[in-house]
Amino acid sequence: TPLNDWLIWHEVGHNAAETPLNVPGATEVANNVLALYMQDRYLGKMNRVADDITVAPEYLEESNGQAWARGGAGDRLLMYAQLKEWAEKNFDIKQWYPEGDLPKFYSDRKGMKGWNLFQLMHRKARGDDVSNDKFGGRNYCAESNGNAADTLMLCASWVAQADLSEFFKKWNPGANAYQLPGASEMSFEGGVSQSAYNTLAAMHLSKPEKGPETINKVTEYSMPAE
Repeated sequence: TPLNDWLIWHEVGHNAAETPLNVPGATEVANNVLALYMQDRYLGKMNRVADDITVAPEYLEESNGQAWARGGAGDRLLMYAQLKEWAEKNFDIKQWYPEGDLPKFYSDRKGMKGWNLFQLMHRKARGDDVSNDKFGGRNYCAESNGNAADTLMLCASWVAQADLSEFFKKWNPGANAYQLPGASEMSFEGGVSQSAYNTLAAMHLSKPEKGPETINKVTEYSMPAE
């Protein structure tokens, strides 16, 4: 069985889909982040989202701040893919490890560098304290107010050292859509709370010139012939 087999990593991914990636509505989404990683690693690009991501910015604009609730599992997977591709060019893992060599589980290979953000977020959520003192001393990935979407936004922004509020406002992960009897429009509940946006603003992080919400293509790496 090839190492990039989607179905295998979709199922294994259910065991790996944990805080901070898991939010309400992500049961059949966050598990596929591992499958995307395996595609990048063994195919050289995230084939699964390569086509759909080309229209992701337009989808976000049309969704009026509720892209997560309005979308299905395939649409929601684009949120993680956009974050990964943005990190590919905008996140430097070395800022967290200024002294000595990087641990071997991080990668500097084209197409894999964006995954360093996810790996550090995962480690921080489990209490890793590397360079915490350098970046405010507070581990936002390990804290929880009971709202998983808040944790995801605060953790991603803190680790990336960038204010990603615009990205999360467009997606609003964790939100749910419903329709009341007789109503012509959908209603929405849940998602990232205002208090989380206030907490993020208080971090005084710079907003990226082009955030993850602008990403519309995947990185392609030519795999060496075996």
